[in-house]
Amino acid sequence: MRPPRRADTGDDLFTVKNFLVLMAVVSVVFVVLYFVSAPDVSRFNDTPSPSEQYEKFCKYVSTDGKYVYNLNSIRAQHMGEPNRVEADGMEYYWDLCVPVVDGGLHPDFDTPCPDNALICQRTTQGGTDNCGGYPVIPGDSDMGTNMGVSLRFTQGTKGCDGVLRQTIIHVNCGEDEVEPTFFEDPPCTYHITYETPGACPIKEL
Repeated sequence: MRPPRRADTGDDLFTVKNFLVLMAVVSVVFVVLYFVSAPDVSRFNDTPSPSEQYEKFCKYVSTDGKYVYNLNSIRAQHMGEPNRVEADGMEYYWDLCVPVVDGGLHPDFDTPCPDNALICQRTTQGGTDNCGGYPVIPGDSDMGTNMGVSLRFTQGTKGCDGVLRQTIIHVNCGEDEVEPTFFEDPPCTYHITYETPGACPIKEL
């Protein structure tokens, strides 16, 4: 009986080498396809980019889809400076479109406004607190969908037994500028209401 033929070692090595090369190529293809098709997670960031800020908060369409607002004009009316109101010895500064930055507005601030604060409270001791920032929840004015916008600024600094500060700004449509009013209810939830021509709808759909 003839003994079985022994396999050619050279052929075996060539086959294994080709297999390893093929597997390497397949792995590279899978990695490339993964990164090309991977979802963009940046959109889940709580702090939107400047362009997203404008689209979401400065440009607003009423919930009934009839009225378009451009709140950026309010900032232009104030020459780019934040709005301000005093209450109970505190000072509150806010801007509807961009974070409030110290920027030399008040050199005697002991503590600058937090970078991410859209509502900044200056305390009686000269310090500052973030009374609301992102995410911002827009909505219609309590006076009607054609009468302005209501904005809830959330995720402020802790106060009132650990509750995060937040501010609801009711900016209503009016022929003239009307000084803002302020009240706090419940604790660490601040309400600011004022009228301005900049809060009137710029277009009716």
